[in-house]
Amino acid sequence: DWMTAGVITINPEQPVATARELMWNHRIRHLPVIDRGRLVGIVSDRNVRGPDVAAAVALSSAQREVLAGAYRPVRTVMTTGVQTVWPRDTIVYAASLMAQWRIGALPVVDGGEVVGIVSTIDCLRALVAMHTAGIPSPSPGGEADTADRAAAGLEPSATAPDS
Repeated sequence: DWMTAGVITINPEQPVATARELMWNHRIRHLPVIDRGRLVGIVSDRNVRGPDVAAAVALSSAQREVLAGAYRPVRTVMTTGVQTVWPRDTIVYAASLMAQWRIGALPVVDGGEVVGIVSTIDCLRALVAMHTAGIPSPSPGGEADTADRAAAGLEPSATAPDS
């Protein structure tokens, strides 16, 4: 089991500054966005970075926060149409989705509830553990039944985004 359980989440109406603070305090780079118990998006550290304010040295801290958009709601910067995996999906399947979609994390969803998250760091840890144990690198596969995934609305589209 490679997912990180006890995932930290955020509401879409909370300010970007709160997302930034949660990521900093918990040393994470991705926050699933939950509205009324439902996954509606994901926000990454890239989404919450402000513009380069190095030139604005003379500004007060509060002025820099405003310039960086810290008070905007998370919904204005989050990514929607989130790719997800199920708890029974393999780490190899998760890694293949992350590579295909060029994303850094996948929420783990079970019964419509976010129960964890798998990140590129989790995939790297799995790769190191397999190598250390002498296990050959597996080929992609072992994913959940495609019909189940499609019925749940979780089947990714056939094409990955452009490079």
